[in-house]
Amino acid sequence: MQRPPEVVATPSYPVDCTSSRAAPVLDTVCAGYFALNTVVLAGLRTCSNSAYYESCVQPGAKAGGLAVSTGLAVLCALSAGSGYGSAGRCEAIKTMNALCITGNEDACRQLNSSWTPARRPTAPLAAEPASAAPPVEWGCAKDVDCKGSRVCERGVCVEPGAKPGP
Repeated sequence: MQRPPEVVATPSYPVDCTSSRAAPVLDTVCAGYFALNTVVLAGLRTCSNSAYYESCVQPGAKAGGLAVSTGLAVLCALSAGSGYGSAGRCEAIKTMNALCITGNEDACRQLNSSWTPARRPTAPLAAEPASAAPPVEWGCAKDVDCKGSRVCERGVCVEPGAKPGP
């Protein structure tokens, strides 16, 4: 049984789904076996139409065997098709998610159409002096962007209680 791809709400961690095609290959073998079994059963003579020395099968057993073998062949084939589809979708989602994690915003939108990049302040507010908030590209946006016990104040990582530099 394949684990289907998960819905990617926030593309920031690797997706966990099954991209292996081992289970669908086994389902394909299963479908082939039961299809061959159906053909062999269909070719057997019923005991009412065979000579004394020939191998034969009772008509009811033949009909039941054909129904079961055909049903199992169809079930295995459907399972194989579903497994190949799930593995393919998983592989595509893993690829897109890896691109998204590395910064490809188009890949992020393909994974989740409602995804939007985190807002980054680009300029200080008009009420603050121009030197109050440096660009985020080289500073911080929140406390978790700073190492250790330092906190983010106006785009600069500082020790708690310290004033940020100019």
